[in-house]
Amino acid sequence: MNKQLLILVLILVPTILFAQATKRVRDRGANETYHVLRSDENIRHGEYRKFDSKRRLLISGQYKLGERDGFWIHFTHPDNTVAEIYCYTEDGLIYQNPDLFHDTTRYRVIIDGNIISTTLCSPPVFLRGEKEMFRQLANTTQYPTRARESGIFGTVIVLFTIDKFGKASNHRIGVSLGQGVDEAAIDAYKALPNTWLPGILNGEPVDVVVGFPVKFTMSR
Repeated sequence: MNKQLLILVLILVPTILFAQATKRVRDRGANETYHVLRSDENIRHGEYRKFDSKRRLLISGQYKLGERDGFWIHFTHPDNTVAEIYCYTEDGLIYQNPDLFHDTTRYRVIIDGNIISTTLCSPPVFLRGEKEMFRQLANTTQYPTRARESGIFGTVIVLFTIDKFGKASNHRIGVSLGQGVDEAAIDAYKALPNTWLPGILNGEPVDVVVGFPVKFTMSR
C-alpha cells in the first residue's frame, strides 16, 4: 500500500467501529470536534478533529473510552502536508515527514535515569496546539492577591517531564517569583489536558524535560 493510500485509509476510519452510542461535540473556542458517549458526556469516544483558525485540518485521530487510540495524523499548512502519524495502539511514531523537521534546539532527555542534552527528531507537542495551550493558561491562571498587592510581576518558568507515553509529570519551578505565584503557575499547567505527543529521538519516543512560561502582569 503506498503512502498516499495509507493516509487516506487512516483518515477515513469510521466512528462506527466504536460500538457504543455517541454524539458529536463542536468546541468553537478550541477549534475542535469530537464525540462523547451519550451515557457519559465526560468521556470522549470516537473521531476527533482539530482545526486552525481558517478551519483547515490540523489533527485527525480517535478516542476510545476517554483514551487516545489508533492513528493520530498531524498536518501542516498551507499545502495540507502530513507531518506525522502516531499510533497510540502500539505507542509508536509510524511516519514523520523528513522535510519538516530541522530543529537544532537541544533538549534535556532522560535515558536510563540520566539526563543528556541532545537534539530531537521532533520535540514534545501539546496535542491541542500551542495557541490553545496558552489560551487555556490565560483563562485558568490565578494571580495571588498577596503577590498583586506586593507588586510582584514577571515570568515564571515551569519545568516538567513529558514521558514517552505523552503524559506530563514532575512539575516544578525553573524561574521563581515567590509570593504564591510559583504555585499558581504550576497549578495552571497541571490543569491542562494531559495530552501530549512525546518527543522522538532516533525514531523512538523518549522522556523529555521541557520548560514553559507563565506571565504575571499588574493588568491581570
